[in-house]
Amino acid sequence: MYLGFSATTAPADRGMEGHVIYAWSFNNGFANSPSKRPTFRYILVASVLGMILCILVILYYIYMVKHRQNKSKHAHAARIEDALRSARPFSYRELERATNGFNEAMKVGEGGYGAVYKGVLRDGSIVAVKKLRMSTMLEDQFYAEARIIKKARHRYLLELQGWCYEEGQAALLVSQYMSRGSLDRYLFDGIRKRELGSSVMMQKETRIRILTQVAAALEYLHGGLGDCVLHRDVKAANVLLTEGEKMEARLGDFGLAKLISRDVGIVLMSAAGTPGYVAPEVLFNGMATEKADVYSFGVLTLEVVSGRRTISAISTPSDSEPGLAHLHLPYWLWSTLDLGGGIISDEQLCNVLDPILLPSLPQAEPASDYDHHLDGGGDRDFWDDWRCIVHLGLICCHPLPQCRPTMKEVSRAFDQRILLPLPLDSPCSLYPFPIHPEITSLGNIGHHSVSTIIPGAAITSSFSSSTNVTCPTPLLLSAAR
Repeated sequence: MYLGFSATTAPADRGMEGHVIYAWSFNNGFANSPSKRPTFRYILVASVLGMILCILVILYYIYMVKHRQNKSKHAHAARIEDALRSARPFSYRELERATNGFNEAMKVGEGGYGAVYKGVLRDGSIVAVKKLRMSTMLEDQFYAEARIIKKARHRYLLELQGWCYEEGQAALLVSQYMSRGSLDRYLFDGIRKRELGSSVMMQKETRIRILTQVAAALEYLHGGLGDCVLHRDVKAANVLLTEGEKMEARLGDFGLAKLISRDVGIVLMSAAGTPGYVAPEVLFNGMATEKADVYSFGVLTLEVVSGRRTISAISTPSDSEPGLAHLHLPYWLWSTLDLGGGIISDEQLCNVLDPILLPSLPQAEPASDYDHHLDGGGDRDFWDDWRCIVHLGLICCHPLPQCRPTMKEVSRAFDQRILLPLPLDSPCSLYPFPIHPEITSLGNIGHHSVSTIIPGAAITSSFSSSTNVTCPTPLLLSAAR
């Protein structure tokens, strides 16, 4: 802005000096400043930078979470590997290929917690691969089983050779493959059972040796590891047989094994296991001690000496009520044996034993004359040995757990041929399987009438316990033996 003016004190024509201002410029002293409003470009840049920062924060968080998860998985894997340090780790793909994709044709057995397959590794070696059910085997359970397997090292326990645990896949355990298979394949097959021995004495030696070895394995599990390990599924199908002239037993399948503290001494668990082998107290209240394994071993013992399955279909002896009766082996024996004096007679014993175990007699000689036959030149120890085993099996199957021996006592009874006296009266029944009215004694049932086991047979019972129970004490049959 410009403003001009002139001024004087006198007119110019009078000779007076004057000053004239022709122009005057001025301003306010401030330069024109740019606008303070942020531009669209600045807003866009700031927004992008903010988004990038947020993304970086999120990615960092995800990385930290994944890192912790991987660290935890590596810790679990290291923990399992440490537990199975003596076994070789396998990849799932390797074992899948070895079993031909877990083909049904390669399956050699199946239990409550998984199936067992025959596998052929790349080097040609043959193994048994146990595939644990994913629904029942969590990581912690697998680790617990790994701990048990690591601790359990015994001649008569099946040796673990490898393992596999991968996320999203079933856990796998690799063990030695036993080509002979399990004991049940021999006991209940009229032809194959002859492979247990070509003579009566060889049959006796093989069967008692197998029972002695299984008893030693269970004694080790119950008392040789500091804590007590329950097997929970002792049965003939889990007793594998070695190659060689003398068969030896290997107790396998730790899928149901349970580690319990020695301080607690009892564990709550479901009635897992095989029907007919499960102890009554487990069925009714889910409470188990090592006496539950003792019961299962007793059932196994009675199967070995009798050649009968624990649950059988028996053809009725009369046409008045035709059909089949389901019998539980321990219940049947407790119900039909004459327990007078606490010792079963030779006549009853020969009705219990598998016919292949009995000495040959003249065809016209009745079974009731066994005592006379043996006294006239037979082996008295033959009957005494089998009587010890039958008594032992029955006492192990006593309905009340406090009346059963420990596995240490069982092993001692096998070694020293200790005769455990039976109670004078049959104990209360916990397995009321229907018995045909005319099946009142052992002599009324022939071995030829026994059918096959009934899979999944229902086990029901009316449990009753006594507060005042007197259990029989062991009786040494012969101090010199």
